[in-house]
Amino acid sequence: MAIPLRSPDEISDIAQSGALFWSALQRAASQIRPGHTTAQVDDIIAAQLAHIGATPILRGYTQGRSPPFPAIACVSVNEQAVHAVPGPRTLAQGDLVTIDTAAKLQGTRGTWCLDAATSIAIGPPAQPATARATTLIAAANTVLSAAVAALKPGTSWATVTEAARHAAARAGVRLLGNYSGHGIGRRLHEAPRLDLSPLPSPIDQRLILRPGMVFTIEPIVIEQVTAQVSQQVKERATNTASPRNQIAEVATAPDGWTVTTTDQAWAAHEERMIALERKGPRLLTR
Repeated sequence: MAIPLRSPDEISDIAQSGALFWSALQRAASQIRPGHTTAQVDDIIAAQLAHIGATPILRGYTQGRSPPFPAIACVSVNEQAVHAVPGPRTLAQGDLVTIDTAAKLQGTRGTWCLDAATSIAIGPPAQPATARATTLIAAANTVLSAAVAALKPGTSWATVTEAARHAAARAGVRLLGNYSGHGIGRRLHEAPRLDLSPLPSPIDQRLILRPGMVFTIEPIVIEQVTAQVSQQVKERATNTASPRNQIAEVATAPDGWTVTTTDQAWAAHEERMIALERKGPRLLTR
């Protein structure tokens, strides 16, 4: 499948829509409180998207054999790594919550699809109860920054995955593979597929990045379980972490969507839209 390449004017138009979309997501995140159910969080996100005139596109979305997604956003809590279906689960202080949504927004050069995710700690950041969440969120942002810094025209995707893998090892977290970034523009999912897995496919690895590409980068990081801590410390010290020691195991719930860590470790997920320009990466959701 051909990879769409956007003109500088199109990229600027996407950036304007992306800024509005990101501000809506941030306003929604600021309103989430202990005692909210994840279904109520979904309502908060829906209201903020409506405020900017965006049309949500996750409700009814299907992939593979999954049933149609029933909500506006994925709202994942603690051990729920990605794609959690909102419902009656109630948030408590110290919980780690990821909100992940997508929408369409009319720009001056047509309608663009937008997609982003961010993780937040529930409750005041200075409270000891939130330390576990804030530490993991910081690690996710560190991995994201390392991946973005590696983006350059002519660079192979293998270089980006290596940067993300070493950042994850230094931060003491595991990368979740197979839930990948992707091209985005007129459709939610366009070519290429951009997996940050510690063991990506050779086809993904060989991809060469080109100016005009618009895509998402979305590391999902999972905290280490106790039995692995000493090994990870040793690996981080030498900066030669084995990819297999960074792999996290997950399972999909009967709802066909909610992905949960099998060892109940917590996960954080940061997703941003990026345009690759001749001078380097341009963040479109910020």
